[in-house]
Amino acid sequence: MSNKNALTLVELIVVVSLMAIILGALIALYTTHHQFYNIASIFTELRGYTKNFKNQISKDIEEAVSVVTSQSLSGTTYTTGSNELVLKCYSLYSTGFETDYYDYIAYRKVGANIKRVVEANATYDDRGDSDRIFIENANSMSFEFYNSSQTKITSNYPTTTRIDIDLDVEKTWAGTTRGETIHSSVRLRNKR
Repeated sequence: MSNKNALTLVELIVVVSLMAIILGALIALYTTHHQFYNIASIFTELRGYTKNFKNQISKDIEEAVSVVTSQSLSGTTYTTGSNELVLKCYSLYSTGFETDYYDYIAYRKVGANIKRVVEANATYDDRGDSDRIFIENANSMSFEFYNSSQTKITSNYPTTTRIDIDLDVEKTWAGTTRGETIHSSVRLRNKR
């Protein structure tokens, strides 16, 4: 006696095969979406790094009174040049309009990291100095300095009126490398 409502072996194999194909397609779709999401997240992270860096260094340069050739900050000597920047700013911690108190801010690439070091004037040093990694995964950071006649300078940095900044960062995930590059030009305080 045969049951006409039962599945034959061929029909069962066809159904299982179709389910396997659909499941495989769903797994491939999920994997592709997950990889795309991670790559997009890396790109967004890099864009955030560069945007924060550009905003902070632009603010520091715009507030700077001058570029300093060399300065000891937190026990380390920083020297302005194509890969390092030292700025002299009016004290961030002063309570009035004193112009005799200065803070110093330095940017330096250390390995794949960019450090931002702030040394506050001892008179108003109630918050302490800051020495932190500002950005990671940096390939390069460079500066070009220009005087008031827009001539590029490589010494006599206190005559700087404009600084051009280049930053290149990248990150690799699952064999895919994403990068972000910025170029910015910023003028110092009262030198516009």
